[in-house]
Amino acid sequence: MPIMISSELADMDPETWQRIGPAIEKKLQDAPGFVLHVGCQSAGGWKIIEVWESYDAFSDWMEGPATSFMPPGYEPIFQVHDVHVVLK
Repeated sequence: MPIMISSELADMDPETWQRIGPAIEKKLQDAPGFVLHVGCQSAGGWKIIEVWESYDAFSDWMEGPATSFMPPGYEPIFQVHDVHVVLK
């Protein structure tokens, strides 16, 4: 079942995301099970919404490639939501 991940990177500013984002986005496009990524500035830092084909695909990403991208001191807080409709 597809899932939507909602995460917040507290205190991250747009400049930091502009520095690390392109490398993450390039790798995401090739990640098995990846569907969609949206990022924007929020009141507390940086907000990310992603859609994945399954929780396992997201978990594989987070335990593998994603570990090399996050700058020290940023610990994302995730919320996982079941998705019932994905339109492309």
